Amino acid sequence: MLAGIGELTVRTRDSDMDVLRQVFVERQYDIGDGAHREWLRRRYERILSEGGTPIVIDAGANIGAASLWFSQQYPLARVIAVEPDRENVEICRKNVAGRSNIEVRLDAIGGTSGRVAVLAVDDGMSWGVQTTRADAAVAEHGSVGVVTVADIMKAAGDGAELFLVKVDIEGFEDDLFRHNTEWLDDVSALYIETHDSLFPGQGKSIPLQRAIFDQGFEILLRGETMTFLREEGAVGQPADM
Repeated sequence: MLAGIGELTVRTRDSDMDVLRQVFVERQYDIGDGAHREWLRRRYERILSEGGTPIVIDAGANIGAASLWFSQQYPLARVIAVEPDRENVEICRKNVAGRSNIEVRLDAIGGTSGRVAVLAVDDGMSWGVQTTRADAAVAEHGSVGVVTVADIMKAAGDGAELFLVKVDIEGFEDDLFRHNTEWLDDVSALYIETHDSLFPGQGKSIPLQRAIFDQGFEILLRGETMTFLREEGAVGQPADM
């Protein structure tokens, strides 16, 4: 039982409790009560006041902890939880059951559409599941489709406005930020965990660096999460130099 959330399904011999600790104890997606929080609140309220729906994309949703966090913080937003591992998706759906503003998709997220192999990591922990565009025949956990941010927003329908994106996709961020990054012009906050430490010499964060550092975001660090934020009214506009 988690205060404010309710009962959750977890695997005691997996990484699930660590995920919950990061989100609800260490509060890695909490940006505090200052000006940055007000920036997000103003954008959220502006979208609602104009009859739109704020969209939160939880890419690498795992068991749904971050989706629940964002759903709690922005109850009138629609949260799209994107997760490529089937077992994680099954548990995620149990954990968000009854919350009509959270949709769970069995997909990977990337810069272009296609399919990926889903690969377990050496320690077997589910939060480390990786995806690769290599031949799906080598997949240990099968293969799944890849959706883009544009695909998700198109499916969200009329009135949907991209609000927040959280990315924790175990190195596949190099694919996500290599192509079709126009969505960065619209998003108010990007929460991302990068994985260069897991893939030394492969430059996993380089496409992110190239895509984002002329976008006018401010940067916050909390735990393993790097947060890029932009003030309402400055969406898509670099800060003055």
